[in-house]
Amino acid sequence: MRILFIRHAEPNYENDTITAHGEKQAKLLSKYLKNIKIDEIYSSPLGRAQKTASYTAKNKKINPIIIDWAKETNGQYEEGKFAWSQSAVNNFNNPNVISYSNWQKHVEYGSHMFPIVKDTYKDFLVFLENFGLIKQDFIFKVDISKFSEKTIVIFCHEGFIKTLLSSVLNWPLPVLYSHVNISHASLTDIRFDNLDGYSVAKADVINLTSYLGELKTDS
Repeated sequence: MRILFIRHAEPNYENDTITAHGEKQAKLLSKYLKNIKIDEIYSSPLGRAQKTASYTAKNKKINPIIIDWAKETNGQYEEGKFAWSQSAVNNFNNPNVISYSNWQKHVEYGSHMFPIVKDTYKDFLVFLENFGLIKQDFIFKVDISKFSEKTIVIFCHEGFIKTLLSSVLNWPLPVLYSHVNISHASLTDIRFDNLDGYSVAKADVINLTSYLGELKTDS
């Protein structure tokens, strides 16, 4: 099974859609995806994600399924401060401290993000169970009666993608927030193989944007 996480194209936040530049990005993305087998398309309920998804959905003749929990993660823990936009310097003065299980105790956004992240993980893991992937500590048990070789696409948001990568790859959340970039209209490809009834998520690609050429934007 493959999950392609795609961040929305350059946004027009005021109108919750994408800009004219973003429309060009979404078209190039759709062209890139044209020859990739896609079985199902999911989208955040937010307009900028749905608009980005619409080009690929039209080309693939697949009706997107809206999933409410794929909306952007609430990463604003103080006025003007977002968890995934903070400098890594303060987080990693003592690199031996932060782990997958205790990160919330050692970053300034920990108390704000921990309950939000916990709920996001829960919703996503319930979603994966529909495809026969049941998380047990750091691996997934495969329910062969539900598991398939489907490729699904989720059109969503920067913070949401980074947060879920932390869950499936078992990386401390501040590591994802500080060291991984998720650009507009980028593609992140996560693969789950059935290995004798178990699976470990593999990141084949993170933040692919080569198909955008000079239209790439990072912010």
